[in-house]
Amino acid sequence: MQNGCCGSSLYTKTSSKGELRCGLLVPAIDAQGKKLMAIRQLTFAGGAYDRTQALIDGTVKPEGLELNWLTLPYLEIWKRMLNYYDFDASELSFSSYLIARSGGKPLIAIPVFPARAFRHSYIFVNTKSGIEKPEDLVGKRIGVADFQQTATVWMRGILQHEYGVDLDKIQWLIWEKESRVAISLPKRYNIHIFPLEKNLMRCFFTANSTRLFMRIYFRLYCAQIIFSGYSKTTRKWK
Repeated sequence: MQNGCCGSSLYTKTSSKGELRCGLLVPAIDAQGKKLMAIRQLTFAGGAYDRTQALIDGTVKPEGLELNWLTLPYLEIWKRMLNYYDFDASELSFSSYLIARSGGKPLIAIPVFPARAFRHSYIFVNTKSGIEKPEDLVGKRIGVADFQQTATVWMRGILQHEYGVDLDKIQWLIWEKESRVAISLPKRYNIHIFPLEKNLMRCFFTANSTRLFMRIYFRLYCAQIIFSGYSKTTRKWK
């Protein structure tokens, strides 16, 4: 992952000794009763992408595996894998994985990235807010889904290290009801839970919130991407 490119990786469970522990090994016997190579039954949870569709629909069958691919909402996958280890392997949030590992959870990363994205084009501002460049965000209110979300971790890093934005001088609003894995948020950040009774979109288009990390991936009326030249940056690193 480079220069603001973030995404999800594949992860699997480990034993207490750090050994990989995936699926159930089932003996295989042909029509004549001859014992064949054992088949490992494996349940995997992840998103549906063009590069994984052949595994999902069975066009490609991994040798030695009976693959049960579950296409589930990302947040459901994150919560179930990080807290209950419901799957043999899964796609997973990179930042949440680091948190889980630091907490001693029995997970190990596999260097396979089914989803990647450059987050320069995912940061929107209200065009009526007067914000013209990243440095203007100091002292403003910023909405994010979850403070530990990989996308927002990358975007905070971009703002701080590429544009010199002081993250301590921003008021952060979080709208997810609960995090995918428990974490104690740094006290130096000014973080608030977005009131559920308020309408998120209405606040974005009024003075209540001058800027927002958008979780949806299309342009909105009265919204613009804050980074100029973001498409050039994306092409450079592809």
